[in-house]
Amino acid sequence: MRPGDYTLRIEERDLGLSLMVDRPLPLAVRVTGSQQEPVSIRLVRAGAASGSVLIEAGPHPDRGVAPATLETRWEGKEGIAIHMQHRLWPEVRAVAISGSDGSFAVSRMLPGPWKIWVHYSDLPKERELTTYIEPVVVHIHQGATESLAPIRIGWRRRSRQFITGAPLSLEGAR
Repeated sequence: MRPGDYTLRIEERDLGLSLMVDRPLPLAVRVTGSQQEPVSIRLVRAGAASGSVLIEAGPHPDRGVAPATLETRWEGKEGIAIHMQHRLWPEVRAVAISGSDGSFAVSRMLPGPWKIWVHYSDLPKERELTTYIEPVVVHIHQGATESLAPIRIGWRRRSRQFITGAPLSLEGAR
């Protein structure tokens, strides 16, 4: 090869469903003079993760938070985005959307530590959080599916605010 900068790409679709490259691609390689440039790439078995998103579901949903005397009920919530980011390579990300029972699954995950979270802006606008959603770090192992602890979200209906004061007037309206 002539000296210069090259980009190494591997078509992962040719590796099959269970194998993947052990680092983000493409990989930049610089060839200088007549020296050999060692490039080391390993194939690893992809990992996976599954879990669920549960929301607080009191017996009186129209009244907001369940009364303190009752035990909190939890139920699955559809359509919540679960964000994931590899801790060693932040550019490696994934997003899953919870199904009708709150469950989600992600396949073809690069083994290693991942940060997983639900962002408040992904929740329905008619609700407000009553708990802080803490990101968790999980370790994805080669060839294994990690079962994650349920992500529990405490929330309630947003309170309605009424504006009172002087009568409204529309200036310039005809």
